[in-house]
Amino acid sequence: MKNKSNFFSTTIPLFIFVALFSANIFAQALVTPNDIDIHNVKLGMSLNGVTTILGKPESKSNEVLGLQWKYVKPAINIYFDKKGKVTLISSKDPNVKIDVNGKTFKVSDSISDVKKILGEPYQEDKIGDSLELYYIDQGLTVTIYKGKVSNVMLTE
Repeated sequence: MKNKSNFFSTTIPLFIFVALFSANIFAQALVTPNDIDIHNVKLGMSLNGVTTILGKPESKSNEVLGLQWKYVKPAINIYFDKKGKVTLISSKDPNVKIDVNGKTFKVSDSISDVKKILGEPYQEDKIGDSLELYYIDQGLTVTIYKGKVSNVMLTE
């Protein structure tokens, strides 16, 4: 009788731990690049859609990554593919908000603010004084400098 009791007292807490841990991992993976916007701009948005939200860009140029639009206020760079759809959005502007399924953080927020919303990144790399957080499934790279978000980049 003691063996059965010992088996259940060990197995049930282990099962609960694994179930909760698995639920947390799968919940984070449910966030996709389509669930994220940077200052209301989303991947796949058209040239006209971006113009409606941000107005006309300060400058336009053809780059290796495609057509680049640069905005000064807010400071945002947006790249478009040949079909005129957004493929990359980046910003270092501390006033820019990043929305993830209704939860927001800003450039200038703390690393803990980011992790509260997105969880642990797929990978972290220390580059000089900066830390890069890679959220691969979400298409998001967050740069941390002195404990604060200094840059965000969302890409397909």
